[in-house]
Amino acid sequence: MAEEVTTSYQLQVSPVNGNHDAQGPVAKWVRSMWRPCAAIIYLFICLFDILQMPSDQQAQALNTLTTPRSWESLTLQGGGLFHIAFGAILGASAWTRGMEKRERAAVEKVAK
Repeated sequence: MAEEVTTSYQLQVSPVNGNHDAQGPVAKWVRSMWRPCAAIIYLFICLFDILQMPSDQQAQALNTLTTPRSWESLTLQGGGLFHIAFGAILGASAWTRGMEKRERAAVEKVAK
C-alpha cells in the first residue's frame, strides 16, 4: 500500500522594507489625502467620458470624412450606477471629514 505523505506549510507575509510603522509620513499622507485624490480621480473620469471622448470621436470622424457616430458614455451605462456609487463614497467621506473636524475643534476647545 502507498504511504500517505502530509506536509504543512506556513506562510509569513512581511512588508518589503520591514517597516510596520502605521504612523509614518506615507501613512499620514494617505490617511489625510485619500478623499481629495478620490474626488480628483472622479473629476478626471467624468471629464474624459463626458467631454474628451465625444469631441475626439467627432474630430476623428472629420479627419477620416466618415459619418460621426454618437459617443455612448461608459459611466452612464447601467443606469448611472457608477455615479451613484462614487457619489455615495465622496458624500460619506465628506460627512465623516466634517465630523472629524468638529470633534477635533471640540477637543481643542476643552483643552484650552
